Amino acid sequence: MASSAAAPILFLDVDGVLHPLGPTGAPLLASSEALLQRADDEAAIIGDEHTAAVVHGEFIAPCTSQLRRIVAETGCRIVLSTTWRETPPQRRAVDAQLVAAGCPSSSGCTPRLSVLRGGRPAEILAYVREHAVTRWVALDDVDLRTSSAPAGPTLPDARFVLVPAETGLSQASA
Repeated sequence: MASSAAAPILFLDVDGVLHPLGPTGAPLLASSEALLQRADDEAAIIGDEHTAAVVHGEFIAPCTSQLRRIVAETGCRIVLSTTWRETPPQRRAVDAQLVAAGCPSSSGCTPRLSVLRGGRPAEILAYVREHAVTRWVALDDVDLRTSSAPAGPTLPDARFVLVPAETGLSQASA
């Protein structure tokens, strides 16, 4: 278990935080054709040795620069709570983008729990318990202060920042 004196943790979602999302939930600044091509290309690759492709319009500089500012000012470590954490190629893609933006790569990711077990709030709280984290905050474009599961856990207001999906991480939300 980690010491409570360790660096604070920032639980990071990607879509809607490091790039804005359009009304359909797709990256607002990415072309549909590029997103479809990525899906086709990834379906053809067998194994985990590659890094997932990032489409132009994802991980945009205005958002990643705000994340870099947060990391610099707080000394926090980044733990992925995003769906991008679910495969090694996707984690490698996020880490490459974090490093390219001047941030450290992620130091871990939350466990994957079903929506029936509480979804993302439960995943974050499980990580907090398992690693004895006392200083943390979560950034997400979905309000994790409400539960998608009946009587599921929620995050406290003081530990959560709702990032507007239509803009991504801005100076105001950072």
